[in-house]
Amino acid sequence: MSLRKKIVIAAAAVLVLTLGAYSTLAYLTADVTAHNVITSGNVTIELLDKTIQPGQSADSKDQVYQLTNFTLAYQGGMPVMPGTKASKIVAVSKDGPDPETGVWRTSADCWVRVKLVQTLKDGDVDVWDAIYKEGDISFNINEDDWVYQDGWYYYKNILTDEGAGNDQTTPLFTEVNFSGPGIGNEYVGLTYAVDVYAQAVQSANNNPAGGVLNVNGWPADPTAPQA
Repeated sequence: MSLRKKIVIAAAAVLVLTLGAYSTLAYLTADVTAHNVITSGNVTIELLDKTIQPGQSADSKDQVYQLTNFTLAYQGGMPVMPGTKASKIVAVSKDGPDPETGVWRTSADCWVRVKLVQTLKDGDVDVWDAIYKEGDISFNINEDDWVYQDGWYYYKNILTDEGAGNDQTTPLFTEVNFSGPGIGNEYVGLTYAVDVYAQAVQSANNNPAGGVLNVNGWPADPTAPQA
């Protein structure tokens, strides 16, 4: 039996970096990239890219789902100061809108994984290797419910309608931390972004000993170099 699988690719999280300590404002005006979705079979997921606004809370999965979409709240980018933490919450929900019709689809039970790809640009020029130093920017990764391997974060539990709240992951992270000691004048005018990639594969007949790290049938890595 072939595995039904689905991939969701979402580019998100363009942040405006305000280096107040140096009295300089860096406008990060990269366009928000539309979600690209490829589906196969009856596995459907929704990638949640949220931020907490005044009066909102993220104490439960339901509250996380109802939070404001990050790209709607910060269409021109999010202003942050060195030494502060930006509210950005990434999670995955079972079921979701069909990528072509927008009609809501119910998904089979599934495993999910998420990949984060960070970029730092000066205009159209990639300057990540030249500017970024380990620890400049970090995420408060939820290591209780997610496990990292080979560039991907794997959710440890199957997304299913059985049991309350089991149809949505806990957040992979809730904050982007800009408190690294290396963030200084060299960041002024640069564009920082983190692209979030989420993939899912059905769990039926695919629940091996050892859990999610031994699951079969994941789609190809869309970030891998093309042959």
